[in-house]
Amino acid sequence: YHSHIDDSVNMLGLLMTGFPGIALTYVFGTLLTANGSLKQLNIVAFCGMILNISLNLILIPALYGKGSAIASMVTQLLTGIAQVWISILLFNVKFKNLFISKLVLFTGLVVLAAYLSKMMDNRLAGYLTAISASAVMALSLRLINLREMLLLFKKEP
Repeated sequence: YHSHIDDSVNMLGLLMTGFPGIALTYVFGTLLTANGSLKQLNIVAFCGMILNISLNLILIPALYGKGSAIASMVTQLLTGIAQVWISILLFNVKFKNLFISKLVLFTGLVVLAAYLSKMMDNRLAGYLTAISASAVMALSLRLINLREMLLLFKKEP
């Protein structure tokens, strides 16, 4: 395909932005299923379906493919967040403020690293730099415990 490349890139970016919602749905949907919370899970799925159809009916006539990508992104993110919220309520999860602060700081730093990596002339070098910086930040903020991770690899099955 040689036409509409810019449109395709923008739509792919929107669809990729919805990926965290998909990941949340896989993780927390599995958790809710294992817990037997199918009623709540089905309500979220039904609401997501209604939201997606509604957004598609509104956005596709105005924005075409981009409207469909926006509808998908919004639906995936909202259903993922809804499943996280239900899981937090069902399992009475308590978060520590320090942990939340570290996650927010890490997210901001990763976004900054990604933005700065786009300024590099070589895309591969920028990509590898952003990934490396993210790993270093995760280790520095102690979101990843290297010692415990190494112990996991040393354990025999």
